Amino acid sequence: MIDESIKRVLNKRNDLDFKPLYDLMEKSGLTFINQKLRQVMGIATFDAIYLDMEKFEQYTSESRYFVILHEMAHGLRIKKLGKAWLIGRLSLPEFDEFANAVIHEEIIADRYACRMIYRLIKYNYPRQATQQLHLPANQNYYKNIICGLFGKVQNNEENYNKLFETYLIKN
Repeated sequence: MIDESIKRVLNKRNDLDFKPLYDLMEKSGLTFINQKLRQVMGIATFDAIYLDMEKFEQYTSESRYFVILHEMAHGLRIKKLGKAWLIGRLSLPEFDEFANAVIHEEIIADRYACRMIYRLIKYNYPRQATQQLHLPANQNYYKNIICGLFGKVQNNEENYNKLFETYLIKN
């Protein structure tokens, strides 16, 4: 299910064909919701992929494709591996282990998005436009960003839900 407001924002520009993306989103069985978010453009959870379409306005159509595919990769992995897997990954007891697990998932999502954008519209998304988390300097920077997430979940679904809710901006 795709929130119609997502399609409206994406269709404002007619420089790219978003139909292949919509088809893939529908085929995934995931739910895509337009939601105002703090700090991020998108976030994948157990229940849905939340996209802040207001933030998408300033990006190219190719970047929009990429972000949606990146979050979709997270959503597909959560769907495949389950809630317990995600909660466990976010509850690792040592910071470096936790950070490396999160970075690993980000790299997977970036690679999936690059591969799928090429498959869907034959566009080679530039590697330098990704998070480039294969680079040690970028990994160190990213660790500083995610340090506030460490120790919050503690193998508890309710704690995970509370953490996720901090990203939502409720009207």
